[in-house]
Amino acid sequence: MSRGRKGQPRQAGIAGPAAVTLALIIPNPKLKLLDQVREVMRLRHYSIRTEQCYCDWVRRFIKFHQMRSRDELLGGGGKVESFLSDLAVNGHVSASTQNQAFNALLFLYREILRQPFENVQAVRADRPVRVPIVLTIEEARQVITAMAGVPQIVVKLQLTHQEDLREGGGGVYLPWAIERKYAGAATEWKWQYVFPARGLSKDPRSGRMQRHHVDEATIQKAIRAAVQRLGLTKRASSHTFRHSFATHALQRGADIRTIQELLGHNDVSTTMIYTHVLRTGGSGMKSPLDCL
Repeated sequence: MSRGRKGQPRQAGIAGPAAVTLALIIPNPKLKLLDQVREVMRLRHYSIRTEQCYCDWVRRFIKFHQMRSRDELLGGGGKVESFLSDLAVNGHVSASTQNQAFNALLFLYREILRQPFENVQAVRADRPVRVPIVLTIEEARQVITAMAGVPQIVVKLQLTHQEDLREGGGGVYLPWAIERKYAGAATEWKWQYVFPARGLSKDPRSGRMQRHHVDEATIQKAIRAAVQRLGLTKRASSHTFRHSFATHALQRGADIRTIQELLGHNDVSTTMIYTHVLRTGGSGMKSPLDCL
């Protein structure tokens, strides 16, 4: 990969502001395979977790086939098929895990090796049909009431940032070269996370100690603890509140298209699952005469 004046990778194809996301990014041939994957993913603005996940799948793929050179990766369609099939047959992974592995290898062959594959006929992992878990309105209220700490976090937000600044920190990771464009933006209050993590952590890319957002696992654990304290038998999680919101809105007579838009579903058939939760189908709609 050729380099610009400031060491930034050059890209072939579309020029201008959209070049990073739309252009063909040529991996640096001097880098090792996984370093090329990381470089291109960062130029494409993938999250750090996705980057780590994809690199892990590439490692597992290489280890599975006992590959020792880049040349052994070529002609990847059949190799990908056998790897994905093994995940389903012997690994007993879920459909979502198998899809995650597929996407990682698709990225590897399309973006790094420049050998995109098509029509991979792997054995597919079973995808069980699940009806969303929904809390009743009263259950949702009880779970929220049983949780603690959110008001305290809100009160302490500005105090935490001020303490970080006094100690020489207070910075946050900024994507898309914003920090280079706006000097000092990383330490400004308006760029901080609304719900920051309790402690500082090292940014895996820059190596700087920064305060990231609160880990989603923290919220999941708090919800799980509240559900257990209340003695509820439903497998409730943070996503359950999304399901509950949609179901309660339908119960109140909301239009299915409105729910679709609020939830961001591309296809209304995805939203229709909530009518199965209610077991009402189209009969759940209120008649105009009911409002008279």
